Amino acid sequence: MTASHPLDASRWIDHVVLAATDPDRLADFYASFLGLEVEESRGDRTLRTRNGQPLVKITEASRSRPTERVPGLFHTAFLLPSRGDLGAWLGRALRSRAPLIGASDHGVSEALYLSDPEGNGIEIYADRPVANWNDASGALHMPSEPLDVDALLAAETGAYDRAPDGTAIGHVHLSVPNLTPAELWASGAGLSVTTRYPGAAFLSWDGYHHHVAVNTWGMRPAAPIRPTGTPGLAGIVIGDRVGAAGPSDLLGVKVVYEAADGVGQSVEAIHSAR
Repeated sequence: MTASHPLDASRWIDHVVLAATDPDRLADFYASFLGLEVEESRGDRTLRTRNGQPLVKITEASRSRPTERVPGLFHTAFLLPSRGDLGAWLGRALRSRAPLIGASDHGVSEALYLSDPEGNGIEIYADRPVANWNDASGALHMPSEPLDVDALLAAETGAYDRAPDGTAIGHVHLSVPNLTPAELWASGAGLSVTTRYPGAAFLSWDGYHHHVAVNTWGMRPAAPIRPTGTPGLAGIVIGDRVGAAGPSDLLGVKVVYEAADGVGQSVEAIHSAR
């Protein structure tokens, strides 16, 4: 393991499934901005790293977007193998005028934020060594401070033309109306709380800073569950490192487990819920 993957975040979350109003446009965006390869099969688009690892699968939404805000994706977080890779990606993003909307130093990681053409939140980040994660008391310290963009650019390791080997879904962050149901799902799936902030909880399988996060920021407590088939996050596929299946529904988001369902069944399981 490298210092950037101090607890090997990769493969806990295998990939995410997005329902899109324009699947071709969304696939082209992820291929371009992250340097992924597109594979089309039966109308779905799979975005893979060059070593074949799927990160995003895109299917066509079967319903229109809800008129009010509903629970769903806050962001998908793509973990790059090193700080140098993140600096290289940032250099490319600035040169291409990518629609960056934020940059934060979280102590445990350095992170950049943007949205895709359908409004799905995206984080691109690289971890710091695990020795940087805890405060003097030993508690996980994960602030949101301004990012030193110049220092990150100075760490650039060369031109970024495609997602480097080892790129993974580091975590998925969700907007929810209430933390309790989400934490009950997490407990059933074997995750533990690593830290809390007002209106938010961060959860992990192995002591990583977080594989899943949930927040209630700006969400009505009575917000309805996202209707199946609407644009947005349709599913989360949990990698086979999680050895047993947990709850399959996370506030309207389908969750499937490779260890129980098999690698080839993940999208089929999500499609069956549409």
